[in-house]
Amino acid sequence: MTMDDRVELRLVGSPDRAYDAPDEGLPPVATANRAVPLLWPGLFDYEEAQVRASGDLDLFTAVVPAKLAAERAAAMEQALPPDPPVLRECAHTLAFQLRQAPKGHHVVLFPEGVFLTLPPTSARAYLEQLFSLCSIWQRLRGGASWNELQHDLDRVAPDVIRALKEQEASVSGYYLVGSLVDRLNTLDEYLVRQGQEAADQDPEALAVGEMGLMLGRFGGVWKLMSASTKQNLKAIWGGGGTLFVVGQAGTVVRVRKGRSVPVDVGTHAHLAGVWGLNPKFVCVLGEKGLVLVHDGNSWRPWSVPTRAPLHTMAGTSLESICVAGQEVTIYRFDGHSWNPMQLPEEGMISQLCNDDGTLVGVGGTRRGGAIYRLLRDGWSSDDQLPRVEWLEVAWKGWGVEFGVSAMEGPVLVRTASGWTYEPLPVERITSVSAGSEVMAVGRRGGYEVILSRKEQRWHVEASLVGLRLSSIWVAGRPKPPPLQPRAEG
Repeated sequence: MTMDDRVELRLVGSPDRAYDAPDEGLPPVATANRAVPLLWPGLFDYEEAQVRASGDLDLFTAVVPAKLAAERAAAMEQALPPDPPVLRECAHTLAFQLRQAPKGHHVVLFPEGVFLTLPPTSARAYLEQLFSLCSIWQRLRGGASWNELQHDLDRVAPDVIRALKEQEASVSGYYLVGSLVDRLNTLDEYLVRQGQEAADQDPEALAVGEMGLMLGRFGGVWKLMSASTKQNLKAIWGGGGTLFVVGQAGTVVRVRKGRSVPVDVGTHAHLAGVWGLNPKFVCVLGEKGLVLVHDGNSWRPWSVPTRAPLHTMAGTSLESICVAGQEVTIYRFDGHSWNPMQLPEEGMISQLCNDDGTLVGVGGTRRGGAIYRLLRDGWSSDDQLPRVEWLEVAWKGWGVEFGVSAMEGPVLVRTASGWTYEPLPVERITSVSAGSEVMAVGRRGGYEVILSRKEQRWHVEASLVGLRLSSIWVAGRPKPPPLQPRAEG
């Protein structure tokens, strides 16, 4: 037995294993210290909760299928009052987390460590409190009004009222759902219905991330979209009114007019990159040298002579396409076959892109960041680049506007007079894309942020907490201003 006062809401594959040592392969749904958070007993009916003896001490125990627990948390959310909003928000976050449990698993609440730290009289009182909370939340889900139950709740758990008086949702939320407070305001499928609503329209930009997170920008406002998947999404390519998003476990999602449709490409391999010349020539790439090419109708393997994980591809035509991955892997397709290539010095490419008809790769060597350009005789280093850390991302805007960035620090933008630095209001940058404008995703102070670049300055457009963003895409191709008619005379 442990004297630790940590308490966990755990997952098990079978009720028979509810009181065994925790399965290290299954992280807890949520954790807390010194006490059971007040919404957790709402996952169990009074009749399901049991008393388990441990020596002379009685302990609270409860086991229920995870699917049923998620349904009860959702029912609590609907029954709780809208004010204060933290109550419903916490119940919603709890339900969302439980829906991610593997199929057929059970949720266990067995706060043994807490009881072992309490004197016998306090332990008995705490046992009665947990059973009473099960009963109160069960009655709420069954149709009893909040006003009817509030007196009982105030009497059984007066700390609820104290917690809800806290100004910070993260403070009061911890007493309600424990560590899940870190996922309050998490963007998920529940709010997708409020996102694009009934309108079918192309997004101005798209950002994707963990657990199927997809955000679309419509009329300058970022809204949630349904990605039709719960897999982590990694990369985006768009052209001709169609977007392709790829991610873990062979996930490919096609987006048209803001609507997502999952695509079966015949693999469960993790996909890390996607690129195309047009919607009738799109490639996805991933682990073990996998490349699949789409001809507008079907997907077929495209054999590249490597088993290294691939993560970036770009080209200027069907006769000049390059792909790069780990283990110093670079291959070029010349219209007939794939051929290995070498950089001027040992290094790796993080991202490939097209710079006014020239293939460019950014990455680095042991000495730092590097930019390579594909010329007639092979790759050539950009000797004018200032000394920087390993480069992770690149983008191409109109004319001379080509930019690169390390994972941390300012971005570098190439102008007519050379390279200039532009500071970023983030601690870490993840992805950059250029279309009708330049946008990026990064991380600042525990928040995921979306940035836009205007007049050589970067501004935060949106931020969220909980799920991480991995990639961004911006609609529209950079183009020059319209030609003005010449004045007569």
